[in-house]
Amino acid sequence: MISREVKPLLALTGLRFFAAFAVLLHHCRGKFGIDGLDLPLGNSGVSFFFVLSGFILAYVYTGRLNSFADVKRFWFTRWARIWPLHATCLILLVAVFHGFDSLFESAQTVAKLASNVLLLQSWVPITSWVFSFNGVSWSISTEMFFYLVFPAFFLGSAIAFRRKYIGLAIALIGILFLIQFAQNGNWLGTIVEYTRIAHVNPLIRLFEFVTGIAIGRLFSSVELKKRAWYFDFAAEILVLVGGLALVIKIQSGSVYSALTEASWLGPVWSMWYHAGGSVFLFGAIIWVFGRSQGPLSRVLSTPTLVYLGEISFSLYMIHPFIIRCLTRFYRSGEMASPFISFLVIASLSLCASCLLYRFIEIPAKNFLLKVYDHELQVGWQQLWRKTRESLFSVQTARIAGICCLTCLVLVHSIPAPTSIPPDFLEVVAHSQLTTGCVSFDNVAKLHGLQCVATERGLALRTVWESGQPTNKLRFIHICDDKGKVLRNAVQKQSSRSLRPTGEVWLDEVLIPYEHVTNAKFIGLGFHSLETGLAKIDCGPRSMNGSRLNVQLPSPSEQLAAQNANKESLTH
Repeated sequence: MISREVKPLLALTGLRFFAAFAVLLHHCRGKFGIDGLDLPLGNSGVSFFFVLSGFILAYVYTGRLNSFADVKRFWFTRWARIWPLHATCLILLVAVFHGFDSLFESAQTVAKLASNVLLLQSWVPITSWVFSFNGVSWSISTEMFFYLVFPAFFLGSAIAFRRKYIGLAIALIGILFLIQFAQNGNWLGTIVEYTRIAHVNPLIRLFEFVTGIAIGRLFSSVELKKRAWYFDFAAEILVLVGGLALVIKIQSGSVYSALTEASWLGPVWSMWYHAGGSVFLFGAIIWVFGRSQGPLSRVLSTPTLVYLGEISFSLYMIHPFIIRCLTRFYRSGEMASPFISFLVIASLSLCASCLLYRFIEIPAKNFLLKVYDHELQVGWQQLWRKTRESLFSVQTARIAGICCLTCLVLVHSIPAPTSIPPDFLEVVAHSQLTTGCVSFDNVAKLHGLQCVATERGLALRTVWESGQPTNKLRFIHICDDKGKVLRNAVQKQSSRSLRPTGEVWLDEVLIPYEHVTNAKFIGLGFHSLETGLAKIDCGPRSMNGSRLNVQLPSPSEQLAAQNANKESLTH
């Protein structure tokens, strides 16, 4: 393998942090009252990473892929770079929100898990598959495909690459039209989500990655002369301010609406435009900050921002877990303010990403590369030494201190608890829920549940906490042993609808015994025609994880309650 000196592009490393942080801001929207912090840049952050990835690989690997052995090592290096961290975040999410037992409840759940482990989920055009478990990992599923085809696009002459690039652009246009025609004609039925293909499919997003390769090839082949600092500064301001303004326009402007309404283009084209339409703007930003020596580039090249850029992948992968933990265990009204909520989320996410970078991302990559080079013993020795050094380092102590301080802020931001009615506490204390609390997406949380046999029928008592405003209504299915709906339990409208955000209330539905003949369980969930079913994070589930299964009292308990009712009537 022929090596060459590769000058680090520190300003681009600093930019990586801001792209990852934009995604974090996007995912904070609607949590704990955090609404005003999000610019329409969250979706574009992923597109920036795709373009930057192609650029960096082309820049670093120019002259380094000279044999198939080099290509194989490239593939393994890229896999070792992303998979250990992905697997760690997947295990955390399963352990905290799903439980390992629930993974084998259905063949579909097993298949979803397998697609995540193998990084194939972005090929399935169904939202519940693409965003299953750690939702952001769809992008590294797509990225893994980019790594596989990188040598095919990168290697060869400039003329050959130009032909490949033009051919890919033409193919992209043709595929998007084909998908739109398929949606208009409903060729594949209602199971396939056509706009999701335009959003996450690796073949559709490949153009952004290859555009980055094109810019990287040109960047490596052109000798860039040093310019006066004010020229670099003017270029930085132009691409940063002007480019980001255009990105915001693309994300929320009239062109997006016009594409959505156009019958011959429609939602598929508007989705691609929304997700990847900023590709050339990002290419310009990467080019300018890759070569610039202006004031903004020097700020981005400072050690702090460079380090934040280095941990940006860990930040991108772990922040959904942090947000889900906080939204599961704390209500929207429990934080002192949205600003405090955001500080807590950002601080914990940054601390977790620092730890993952130090103890998982880099050590695992180095160890796996030693294994690839048949140096297993050396790899174990280095892994043990680096882990021990990192564990007792000053930086780790600082991170732990920031975590403790953040937790103190979190505790002190929660107001003193108000008195809770005894009947609420009684339901929660004797709840049938074995998982503590069950979340129905961000719609509602179920804190307590009892299904008891009474003289008049089965009493279903539940303690709810409402989440974000929604048009979803609660359903109660009475099901047989195969999950077939025998009938719907009769509910008052006040029981079906949710209360204001953060409100906790006790609800009771009485189901006559004649309605549960041949029934085996009751199913709870939320649904609307516009947005579909709410997903459940834990507990016994059916309907693809959208219906909570509630065990009925035994036939003997039901019979005893009915007999007690008859005796009371005779007396």
